[in-house]
Amino acid sequence: ILASDGSHSMSGAYQYVRGGRTLRNDGQLAVGSATNDVKLYMDGSSGSVAKTRLVNQGELVFQGTRSTYVLRDQGNPDAELENNGKLIKRDSGYTQINTRVSNTNQILVDGGVLNLGGNVVNSGSLQVGNGATLQFAGSSSHSATASLSNGAGMVVLSGGTHSFADGFNDFGSGLTDLQSGALEVNSGSAQLGRMKVAGTIQGSGNLSIANAAINGGTM
Repeated sequence: ILASDGSHSMSGAYQYVRGGRTLRNDGQLAVGSATNDVKLYMDGSSGSVAKTRLVNQGELVFQGTRSTYVLRDQGNPDAELENNGKLIKRDSGYTQINTRVSNTNQILVDGGVLNLGGNVVNSGSLQVGNGATLQFAGSSSHSATASLSNGAGMVVLSGGTHSFADGFNDFGSGLTDLQSGALEVNSGSAQLGRMKVAGTIQGSGNLSIANAAINGGTM
């Protein structure tokens, strides 16, 4: 447990969480460097050994001009980052998280690119600032039950299935770019502001788009 009154950092090139352990941050944990890429490897479950977890209860900040990664290493694909506090992407660097991600509080992309390549379950808020990009990528499924404010930033949906729940609203002026894969609304209605469509829109619910640019794709 990283103490709630502490300011913690992770800047080494390689870090590992293994053996079914949980790393919990109750304070402020800054991940990143100006001189080297930073990679955190987490093992999934295997046999009688549980999955590893990174649990953020405080403030988890990915920063710096170099790339940062949270990567599944050995075992099953169930290693997980659980965000119950505030997860922030700052500066111009690239951050990729390909473990599972569950967000119950806030993900804020202030700068650069945050790429979520594993299964994502979001019941909190997503905010993307001017000039920043939030990517949902890979073949995994992603679901969102809360609202998105992408300001003047961009949200990219590529590969996999992206499910928006009834009442999901995008209050921002930025672009949501469905490059590939499927976006589905299976019940009720969801609302997006600006959207570019090259993938598939599906489901029995209603999707309202204020400004759409359709470039192929299926509806």
